[in-house]
Amino acid sequence: MSLVRVEYDRSNHTTLFDDMLIWTEKFFLDLEGAKKAPTVEAWADEFCIHLLRHLVSFAPCIKNPSFRDEKEWRLIYHRRADDQKRMKFVQRQSMMSRHIPLRLKKPLPLVEVLVGPCRHPRLSQVAAKDLLLKNGFDASVKFTEVPYRTV
Repeated sequence: MSLVRVEYDRSNHTTLFDDMLIWTEKFFLDLEGAKKAPTVEAWADEFCIHLLRHLVSFAPCIKNPSFRDEKEWRLIYHRRADDQKRMKFVQRQSMMSRHIPLRLKKPLPLVEVLVGPCRHPRLSQVAAKDLLLKNGFDASVKFTEVPYRTV
């Protein structure tokens, strides 16, 4: 589990993607794992799994510049095989969501929570504040000015 700052700057997105591509090419061409793999196909499979694990960690760290006022940080958790048993499901109006309850050893230093675009920002603001208070946090809760859009 890691706490990461979200990047909103498009030029930094490009730099991050370029670095990822350079690392990917080097890792594959150096064949670091190929020496252990019995076949080229087995190495390609192992490489793809390894690459996807890194991309899954990387993707949540970038966001459209219109959200930059959020100054968001994200807690990244890598799912484990036994997490399926702990998974919780919630049926929402337009979709079903799932989550894995996490227990943190240290409380996060929360100062402010920003509620993202949604249909009912004021209700979400009140609910988020109640959730924070229930869990011992006295952070302010605001909502973004980025408009809610449905597709």
